Amino acid sequence: MTATGTGRTRRTVAAPPLLLALEGELDIQVAAERKSALMALVDSLPVPTADGPVPDLTLNLRQVTELDTAGLQLLLLGSREAARRGARLLLVDPSPAVTGALALVHLELDAAGALVTDAETSR
Repeated sequence: MTATGTGRTRRTVAAPPLLLALEGELDIQVAAERKSALMALVDSLPVPTADGPVPDLTLNLRQVTELDTAGLQLLLLGSREAARRGARLLLVDPSPAVTGALALVHLELDAAGALVTDAETSR
């Protein structure tokens, strides 16, 4: 627990993550379909409160065989929308296709699996 400026304490124990596994191609052909599933997961997040954390959203990308710019846009959208709700989008077990595409556009994953840009790592 951590103390807040108001004299109250806040739980810092992580809530269980919400999980979605993506597989196959994550390209322009299927991006809209995958967007619906990802946004439904983001929309299922509870409203942030002072009493507890919002769970992280976890995408298992082990079975992704291709990732193009539409797929990258989807991952960035998911990350941004999760952050707006006080959560992180974590990309776990990324396939070589995912890590290769991320490297091409200078994106990395931190130790937890959150997207990090070159600008964020140079701070």
